[in-house]
Amino acid sequence: MKATTFKYSFLKAIAWNGLLYGFYKISSTLFTIKLFHDVSTETFSVWALMHSAIFLVLVGIDGGLRKSIPKFAQLFIPQSSQHLDFVLRVFIVNFMLLGFLGLPTLSLMLHYFLPSSYYSLLLWYALNIFIIEGIISFCTIVYQAHFIQYLFALPYTAALLLETGINLYYLGTYSLSEQDLLIMLLRNKIVIKLCMGIIALIVFGYWMRMQNTKQYPPSNAEYWEKDFIKHTALMWTSTTIKVLSERNFLLILFTRCINSSTANLFKISHDSTMIFQRIALKIIGVSDTAFLAKTSDQTAVNSRLKTLLRIIIGFTIPLAFLVTAIFLYQLEKYSTQIILVFLIFTISYCIEIILSPYERLLETHNAYKDLWKSYAPYLIIFLVATASLIIFNLHIIIYLLIIQSGRVISATFMRFYAQQLINNTHQ
Repeated sequence: MKATTFKYSFLKAIAWNGLLYGFYKISSTLFTIKLFHDVSTETFSVWALMHSAIFLVLVGIDGGLRKSIPKFAQLFIPQSSQHLDFVLRVFIVNFMLLGFLGLPTLSLMLHYFLPSSYYSLLLWYALNIFIIEGIISFCTIVYQAHFIQYLFALPYTAALLLETGINLYYLGTYSLSEQDLLIMLLRNKIVIKLCMGIIALIVFGYWMRMQNTKQYPPSNAEYWEKDFIKHTALMWTSTTIKVLSERNFLLILFTRCINSSTANLFKISHDSTMIFQRIALKIIGVSDTAFLAKTSDQTAVNSRLKTLLRIIIGFTIPLAFLVTAIFLYQLEKYSTQIILVFLIFTISYCIEIILSPYERLLETHNAYKDLWKSYAPYLIIFLVATASLIIFNLHIIIYLLIIQSGRVISATFMRFYAQQLINNTHQ
């Protein structure tokens, strides 16, 4: 593929990412805020904890696929029966992880964190949502790795808007009890997600068959498969380490170590930040890894790194300013704690996202030692701060400031090691 065509495909891919996730995040955040104001603290806490547990386990058993599939995207084109068998094996292993590891883990987490009256009521719904989200996530990663989000973006966006519209209608039906409301919301989510899961599989199968009719140069699939497994395992570990300081884990931690009210306020303020952070991250998706990985020419890699940095800076800073301006416009509605949480995460996420291409560069060049040297200070800071929170009741604002500083330090180290890597290749 020519460089200009490849760059156009990448830009088209991130535009579809922005369309899909922009609609989703804005609508879901508005729904979350309305739910927070319309139901009791306990009901909102149950809703938030259940979804945090679902997505925390999904990330935990991801197996590193989110980072390894884009790097080894050539293995996910059925050039031969060997490649097709590999794709099917990865899908089956992913599905087995969801079923045999994910479902028991999620069940135990919900049993531990949810009130007993809600656990038996919501368990079946949570497990079904978990499986469907896992399948959709796998297919979406493959789409993004090949810059073909457009095959799935429009129907998925329409479905998300439909789900949000129905949810808002249910919220307006005040005759429903809060337990009945939760059941109706979850049933709606399952039906919509199930339809999208079926569409995702159909589109995935259609795309695989279309690729099978094309001619590709031969590749050593057996060699790449071994490298894929190694890279996946290492990326699984790194992803698990980073997820410890993200919302889903922190919400559960604050609920257990502080109280539900504080955790709910944290979720609302963090969700406001995530309008910017998630849209920025999802605009890129996993396409940044594929963009850097699909060439072995170092000059081309450096050029793509600069292009990626310009693109990310170009939409990250305006997005951050826009969301901050909207937030500050409604400043009188928020407590000082919510404002501080918002500012801590907005500033730190902005820095992390801008520096993220350097982490992708280290990943695509198998610079595992440099990655781990970068993760080490963050992990130490996180463990010390969390121990202080649990043992000494460290204030939540100080705790968040410390762990987000750890993430920024880690991102800065990655930039340093990535620059060293670039300099060494030119010598």
